[in-house]
Amino acid sequence: MNKSPTLFEDSSYDWDEMLSLCDQNLIDMDIPSPLDEVMLKGRKKTDGAYNVRLKKIKGAPCEIESGQRAIEDLLRSRAIRTEKADWKEAEAKTKKQKESDLKKIGEVKKNLLRRLYKALHPLSPLKRQHNDLKLVQMWEDYDPRILSQFVREPIEKGTKLPNHLLLLAHGTYRQFINRKDFKYPKQGAIKVFEEYIGISDYKPEFRRIPVYEKGHPEYEQAIKDHIVQYKDLAPEFKDSLIERTNQVIEAQTLREDKMEEKWEMFLAHDEWCQGSDCPPDYKKQWNKEKKWCFDKLEGLLIKNNEVALMVWASDKLLKGWLKNEIPIIPTQKLIKEYLQKVEPLTFDEAVTSSKTFWSKIIPNAKGWIYLPAGSRGSVKRD
Repeated sequence: MNKSPTLFEDSSYDWDEMLSLCDQNLIDMDIPSPLDEVMLKGRKKTDGAYNVRLKKIKGAPCEIESGQRAIEDLLRSRAIRTEKADWKEAEAKTKKQKESDLKKIGEVKKNLLRRLYKALHPLSPLKRQHNDLKLVQMWEDYDPRILSQFVREPIEKGTKLPNHLLLLAHGTYRQFINRKDFKYPKQGAIKVFEEYIGISDYKPEFRRIPVYEKGHPEYEQAIKDHIVQYKDLAPEFKDSLIERTNQVIEAQTLREDKMEEKWEMFLAHDEWCQGSDCPPDYKKQWNKEKKWCFDKLEGLLIKNNEVALMVWASDKLLKGWLKNEIPIIPTQKLIKEYLQKVEPLTFDEAVTSSKTFWSKIIPNAKGWIYLPAGSRGSVKRD
């Protein structure tokens, strides 16, 4: 962007505090992020439990996708740690690096939210109906898989990024992939995620799962529809499973409700910007930024955006492993190997010039997602 729009009022509250409150609110509603889920479940996993899981998944077509390599690297790292005299020092260093990495992600999030709040016109429906805290509650869990497809560098540099990026990226992305003439891209191009696909250009279909209170006539049947063969379980396990399953269904419904509300907020703001009530200068800037986003998508510039592909790969592996009961965060090492395998055209250069190649990608990717370097003692397979 050549020129930034006029920035309006900033929050009178502390942005870090608002983000912390909203993160905790999601956890309290039983909607942890995949990273939080890994932390919670990982603490309960013993080496024995990982070895049992390892036996079940050995022989899968892809050792990385299945989680086999992740478990082997983790167990090898733990074994080496017990033999090292300085393991406590190394562990403290790793913890400090993690805190630094998570702080960077938080700074990116804060920057994007502040830019959006300050850029919204005071007369717009979005600014009038949502104060700073409500805006943070709605948008702080933005999807880095989408945002990273628009920009490689998450940290603001000059006036490069549109100030409304957080609002525009999700909205234009959804409109773009739901066009009737949209064709699913080939390898290395824009990534399409199922939850953003709808049945028409501008009205995505939200797949709702009904949630019923215990005692409701439909409660038991709704649970049965989402649990496979639980009738032979002992009553105490059955009740626990039913309760947990209903929590998962409710959390997913809340996520989809929030996605729909974000979508409606984008449409309402865009409609106001095109109307006669919107000041001409603001309308001009909004449309300029909107065009910038569509140009990015229509040019399929993601095919050259290795950062976004790294974010995509990390998300894919993490969610797949969690489904396989493997609460391990994908490391840079495994993600690199996986991308060289599934996106060879884009990552061919990485095979011969890894240090130079990855040094330009990883620092930017770490602004979107947490990327631990790799387990000590991990071994690359041929």
